[in-house]
Amino acid sequence: MQNVQGLSPTPDGTGVVFAQPEVYSNNYSYLDLFRADLRTGEVTRITAGARVRDPDVHPDGRAAIAVENQAGRSRLVLVDLSTGVTRGVFSFPDGSEIHSPRFNARGDAVVFTAWRPGGFRDVFMLRPGDQEATRLTSDRDMDMHPCFSPDGKAVYFSSDRGGVYNIYRHELEWGQTRQVTNVVTGAFMPLPLEQDQTLLYVGFNEDAFDLYAAPLVVDALPVARAPESVT
Repeated sequence: MQNVQGLSPTPDGTGVVFAQPEVYSNNYSYLDLFRADLRTGEVTRITAGARVRDPDVHPDGRAAIAVENQAGRSRLVLVDLSTGVTRGVFSFPDGSEIHSPRFNARGDAVVFTAWRPGGFRDVFMLRPGDQEATRLTSDRDMDMHPCFSPDGKAVYFSSDRGGVYNIYRHELEWGQTRQVTNVVTGAFMPLPLEQDQTLLYVGFNEDAFDLYAAPLVVDALPVARAPESVT
């Protein structure tokens, strides 16, 4: 595994699906999806020349959502993990660059971030049948690495609102955003566990990036500063 761009475990815990560059048609190096068996170490190629990255495996284990890049545009695609066939799911009309799609626990919604015209990096949500993605954040801050809470009622993400990257929680029902961490060196890539009782995240210190686990009491989280909204 080299130059991996996105890593997602399979629901049964026996493997991981990831994207990495691989030679295609003897002349090109494209990002494709692979599966690594954690029991045997065997790596199997899923796609060939698909130009896909940032996979997240569906809870049923049969497909993965990923980002496809073609001709300077990006879109969300669903990748059949047994055949490697891709199917388009969503793209912005202007081809805005999409990153880090993640399913909820039921597999009936996806959250992701995107660069939008004007240099905005915001969080969006997409449900089956949606013609447009729902914009969850709209501000000048860099909002990244979104994921759903275990119950699907909130979205966690990393943002530099306040001047330092910290983890935030956006409540889907009433739109309120709460600040989860308050570090001074940066917190990224949140992953809530144990029915929202523990939060894993990647934190930066004076030496390197490390993995941290912190207790999580949702009801005690402070309401975050409301950033300057943009349209």
